[in-house]
Amino acid sequence: MSTVGRYTAFAAVLLLFGLFLLWPVWTVISTGLGLSTPGVKLASVGAYLAAVFQDQQFRMGAINSAVIAALVTLCCVAITVPLALLNRRFEFPGKKLFASLLLVPLVLPPFVGAIGIRFIFGAQGALTALCQHLGLVPQGMPINWLAHHSFGAVVVSEAFSLYPILFVNVVTALSFVDPSLEQSAANLGASAWRVFRSVTLPLMLPGVFAGASIVFIWSFSELGTPLMFDFYDVTPVQVYFRITEISNNPLPYALLIVTMLGCCLVYALGKLAVGWRNQMGWTKTPGALGTVRLSGLAGVGMAVPFVLVILFALLPHIGVVLTSFSQTGQWYDSVLPRVFTTAHYQHALTHELALPSIRNSLVFSGLSVVLDIAIGLGLGILIVRSRLPVALRALIDSLSMLPLAVPGLVLAFGYLAVRSLLKLALSWPGTTGVSQPVTGGVFWTPDSGLVSDMILS
Repeated sequence: MSTVGRYTAFAAVLLLFGLFLLWPVWTVISTGLGLSTPGVKLASVGAYLAAVFQDQQFRMGAINSAVIAALVTLCCVAITVPLALLNRRFEFPGKKLFASLLLVPLVLPPFVGAIGIRFIFGAQGALTALCQHLGLVPQGMPINWLAHHSFGAVVVSEAFSLYPILFVNVVTALSFVDPSLEQSAANLGASAWRVFRSVTLPLMLPGVFAGASIVFIWSFSELGTPLMFDFYDVTPVQVYFRITEISNNPLPYALLIVTMLGCCLVYALGKLAVGWRNQMGWTKTPGALGTVRLSGLAGVGMAVPFVLVILFALLPHIGVVLTSFSQTGQWYDSVLPRVFTTAHYQHALTHELALPSIRNSLVFSGLSVVLDIAIGLGLGILIVRSRLPVALRALIDSLSMLPLAVPGLVLAFGYLAVRSLLKLALSWPGTTGVSQPVTGGVFWTPDSGLVSDMILS
């Protein structure tokens, strides 16, 4: 590639990220800080952001989001690290099949699994019917297993939906650990636990931190799952309700800033933790480690933890599938649907609203894959193969990783704000922009929690 071509490609990358990443993010920041309000004084900048921390409801939402994200991440670590170690150390019947089934939850988003959980653990769901059938619960006494446990339901649902992200990262990190170091430690008399604690764990931590940061950011900004469990005291749900209820209120964008700052902080800590780790024990290619081949009862016992995790992870999705085949009103007070039907699929594939929606989803996802491949391939060539200065290649690498730190919720509402600004600038009819500048806009006062008038002057 010629010099002109390299710098032209670099300029195109900057334009791409500027338009579709930096501009929406800046629109969210400027709206949340009140910078887009005409006539705003410097002393009033950040008033909306300060109100987020002054209002008890918003503080509780941010705390709940952070606690949920932390618990989901810890649960994912507890699930994946032992399974990844067993997958690396032992050979047993069905190992490849189990490793593949562990990744199935990635097919559906967490909120879809939440729908299945509600059908299974609801007051008249399958679990209550099973307990009644076994005589553990009196007949005619419905038990809502999710009542007063929506917080825990959100954590469990997200954990069993997002653990494959961490599992893939941990397995990949373990494959690059130099096995000779572990063998040398064992030859020197170190126990299996000490080899893991002193050699394996420090070398696999980069993969753990990388996957854990993605899980944390995803769960912190997850919107659908809390909505499915009617748990509204989290920041993403508060943002959604405020923007849809009051379109020109900058306060939800201040909430988005809090969300973005928290996610960026976690991402930066993850990058820092990965960066300072000593990589001397990593091999450039996946290392071959001698595995212990198990058979008989030992092989069955080794497969048990994989089967249990797969069962719990797929149970919500099984609930969704059974619901799709059950006749309306025929899966209450019974372990399985009493009447199965395919009418729902026939209706979905022929309805004038459902069919275009399915088609649009396939088209949009297909276009996204094509664009991701094209953009990723181009960025990879510029970063690895081009002769651009090291600083410029590092800038491209940082920009390409930045979307991992910016939640999709922030970008989504950032695009809405940009769209509103464009409509306002072009004077299109019917403009009621999401971030439309106002001089006497509505404001959620921190002391009362009520919408009142506030003039930033």
